[in-house]
Order: sequence, then structure tokens, then C-alpha cells
Amino acid sequence: IIFSFSGGFASFANVAWRRQNVSFTAAQMRPRCCKSLVPRLEVGRSIICQCSADGNYHLAEILKKKTNEDEDERYYVHFINFPSRLDEWVGIENIDLEGEKDVDGAERKTRSRDEPQLEVRDPLTAQHEHGQPDREQAVKNIESVVFGFHRFVEISTWYPSPYPEPYILKARRVLTCEFCLRYFREKRLFLAHKEYCHYRHPPGLEVYRHGGHSVFEVDGATSKVYCQCLCLLARLFLEHKTLCFDVECFMFYILTREDAQGKHIVGYFSKEKVCPMGYNLACILVLPQYQKGGYGRGLIQLSYELSRRTNTVGTPERPLSDLGLRGYYSFWRSVLLQELLKLPSRSCVSVSELAARTALKAEDVSYTFRRMGVLSSEQGQHVLNLSAEFMGSISVSKPQFEILPEFLEWPVPSNPAYQCTRVGPYYRLKYTHLGNVYHSAEGSSSSRGGGG
Repeated sequence: IIFSFSGGFASFANVAWRRQNVSFTAAQMRPRCCKSLVPRLEVGRSIICQCSADGNYHLAEILKKKTNEDEDERYYVHFINFPSRLDEWVGIENIDLEGEKDVDGAERKTRSRDEPQLEVRDPLTAQHEHGQPDREQAVKNIESVVFGFHRFVEISTWYPSPYPEPYILKARRVLTCEFCLRYFREKRLFLAHKEYCHYRHPPGLEVYRHGGHSVFEVDGATSKVYCQCLCLLARLFLEHKTLCFDVECFMFYILTREDAQGKHIVGYFSKEKVCPMGYNLACILVLPQYQKGGYGRGLIQLSYELSRRTNTVGTPERPLSDLGLRGYYSFWRSVLLQELLKLPSRSCVSVSELAARTALKAEDVSYTFRRMGVLSSEQGQHVLNLSAEFMGSISVSKPQFEILPEFLEWPVPSNPAYQCTRVGPYYRLKYTHLGNVYHSAEGSSSSRGGGG
């Protein structure tokens, strides 16, 4: 009896030990000597790290570190000479501690040094021009956005966005209604929202409709909450955007695509109601799931069409991101080449004349021709070298998507209902409705950088 009891106790202890062993984590099963062999990687240190975008090793800088539930350290890194949208969290297994990996593409630039550039600044210094960059704000606070209403798509974010903490509670994923743009941290809250959400298209005035696409003009003063939600969403994919809440002085032009469920937002651009600098566009965004479809060029075309109808020349607000500069250069080049093809042979044309015909700013025309290699300076004057060989090589392809001006119902407001004036260091908005005059709350001009 004693032998059988001891044997049963031994088998019971063995089963209990196995159950306890199964619950051990990977960090608990790792030998204790492994952590002592790993050097301490502090914030600000330069390392060689593998990038998930291309699988190669590049020179990177550690911006932040944390410890997960398995007691493993994770590092948030920025890859040198690469856009900040590629920043990501990596583990120790993605870091080359021995220095044996080839740094493929670490010295690669997004554009050559000899190439003329518009003003493109680093996002860390663009948001903090009068001090050291705040690296805490450069870390993504949201990893992905679940976007939709009937059908959903999960989009990985590129940059941090100042979503209010009481609403998201440090959630790594945010659910967003594609019609009203309200955001939620939990699925049950979003499902409850669907019961009473009546939006099926953006608020505001529909100024364009053709081929299943529409453009809505939304006033930031009358649809303030919608525009704020739009700016918070756009900040996840725009590098230089800093204004997300003071939207009263901006107009938003939202491009949508229609189906049986409603009109789904594709992208947008914003512009100031009154801009002394002459900017016809403050911010522009095409959602990642709709990119490479020509919608960015269509939005840029719409901004210049509005400038043309007001008999003004326009230019985008600086700084431009790398994707924004690429899109604008492609548009400027195609527009200028089309104008050159319309000129009769042996005719003379100046940069100012081309700017007046296309509603482009003269500086943008000069930049485009200089980048094409046909503009030179002789005796202090700009000269276009349009040879017969160059004119014969011009070929302009049809864009994937374009705004047809004949379907744009946008009259020039001779007496606009809104007026935005500067009062000292503040901006005050005044708009009229049914003969009454209202004044909005004043907002500091120090937080206006980056556009609407």
C-alpha cells in the first residue's frame, strides 16, 4: 500500500510539473546567460537593422524602446536617408550586433544631390522649428486603422496622430466609420454607432459629379467635427501636418466614389479661405487603398481649376513631402508639355506667359523646366532651349483619372458668405447666415503650420 501510494504521488507530481512547464513563456525557457551577452542598446544609438519593407539591412537610429509581456526589448527605429513612414518597431533578432551584414541601400538617397529641390524638411524639425525635435511625438501611437462601414479594410499607419487619449485609451488599432469619420477603440462601440449613423456621403455642397465620382465642398466652420476627424485620419499618413483641430479657416474638397452603399471617400485637399501667400492647396491626401489610381493628380488638377476660375495663379503650401513633390512634378510636367504642343512653330514664349496660361506660379514653371533640363540662365535671364528634337520627343499620356471642367459647378462667389481676417496674433472667422453675423472662437496662429 505504501509503494502504490508513493507511486501515485510521484505520477501526480510529474503531471503537475508538466502542466506548469507548458505554461512557461519563451523568455522563461531562455537560458539566463543569453541576456547578459546582448549589449544594451540605448535611445539615440546608431545600429544596422533589417527593414520589413524590402528585407535589407540599413543604417538606423533608435528613437524609443520598450519591454513587452515576454520581457523582450523592442526598439522603435528610424532608417537613415529613408522616409519616416518606414519607421517601425523591431526586435533584437532584426538588429545586426556583429556588424556582419552588408548595409544594402544605407547610402541611397531618394533623389540626387545635383537635382534642384523644393523645400522638403525632416518631419522632426518641421514640427519643432524653434528647438530640439521631440522624438516622443515621432513614434506611432496607432499601428493600424480599420476603415469602412459595410466592408472593412485594415490600413497600416505611417505617422503618429494626436487622437484624444480619453477616446482611444492607448489602443493600437482604431475603427473608423468611412461616412462620418467617427473613430472608436472597440468593435462593440462601432456596431452601436452603425445603428444611428445616417451619413452616406460627406456633408457640404456637391460641386462635381461624373462617372461615379463626386466632389463635395465642406466648410470647416459649419462641419467642424467632421473636418477634425478627417484631419486626425489624414495625420496618420501625412508627414508635415500639424493642424488637426483649428479647421474654421479652411475649405475641404472631398473626392468620393459611389456604389450601392453610398459615396465612399477616396481623398481630399484643403485650402485656406483667405491666404495672403497665394496658396491654392494646404494639405492633400489619397487614402492608401486608393493610391496609384490617378486620384492625386485629379485633386491637384481641381485645385488649379479653382484658381483659374478666380483668375489667380496658385501653388501648394510648403513643405512638400516626397510623395507630394513627385505628384506635383508629374502634374506640372504634363500641363506644361501640353501647352508647348499648342504653340505654333518658331514662336516665342516666356515663363510668365506659360504661368498665366496654366495658372501655375512662375517659380514652379521654372523648377519644372530646370528639372527637365531645358531651362538655362544666360546673362541673368532664363532661356528655354526647346529644340526640334525635344519638341518631337514630347508625348503626353492620358491620365488614369481627371476632373472634367464642364462638370464642375463651382461659381465664383462675388460676395462670399465667409471671411477670415487676422487680428494681431489670432485669426477670427466671420460668416453670415440668413442675415445674421456670427463670430467664432479665436485660435492662436502659432499652431497653424502644415495646413488644414
